[in-house]
Amino acid sequence: MRAGQREALFLALCFAAATLVSLLARDARERFSEFGFGAPPLLMLSVATVAGTAALWSLGRGGFFPRGRQGGGLRAAAVLATLLAAASILADLAGLLPRTPEIAWPDAWAFYPALAVIDESLLRLVPLALVFALVRRAGPAILGAALAGALLRTALVAGGLDTPWLIVAGQDLVFGLAGLYLLRRHGLIALFTLRLVYDLHWHILWGAARASLLFDAAA
Repeated sequence: MRAGQREALFLALCFAAATLVSLLARDARERFSEFGFGAPPLLMLSVATVAGTAALWSLGRGGFFPRGRQGGGLRAAAVLATLLAAASILADLAGLLPRTPEIAWPDAWAFYPALAVIDESLLRLVPLALVFALVRRAGPAILGAALAGALLRTALVAGGLDTPWLIVAGQDLVFGLAGLYLLRRHGLIALFTLRLVYDLHWHILWGAARASLLFDAAA
């Protein structure tokens, strides 16, 4: 992509996320705000938009992206996301993951894609830009940013590092490495394809199934 195209694409994704948030029911919007320490969803998206756009600009200016045309990688991203989701489902069935309830349909179809934009901005792009600004090497920057993102997500969501959350942190590290590698090699669309396909399998489809298979069975 040429200079400015990544930022323009990211802004379009942020606008789409803001549109999806406006479709959420009140309960779902309140749940959405919990991920931002009670901040309104549109404020969360505004922060993510500014931070993510600045991160992409910094990465492009610093030479993180290889020269030449980026693109492709969508099939690889979709297959990898499916495999990671399958691993999550098996771990969930084995009782290795915290069984927190997911957002119900139809809100789930808007909730998780919108949240993905915030997550990928603040927990992937921003750490990547900061680490790359220090090391100026793509490989170490991807590793450092993926590790930072996994630790930050675990600290924010888990509130501790017991065994299930260590599994989640390890999975998030693998996910981050895959996503940032796809970002560098194929571009922003591949990164979000990985995230959205994973969320489709895990949060939306399995999230609806687990409500009856796991929670109803435990009641």
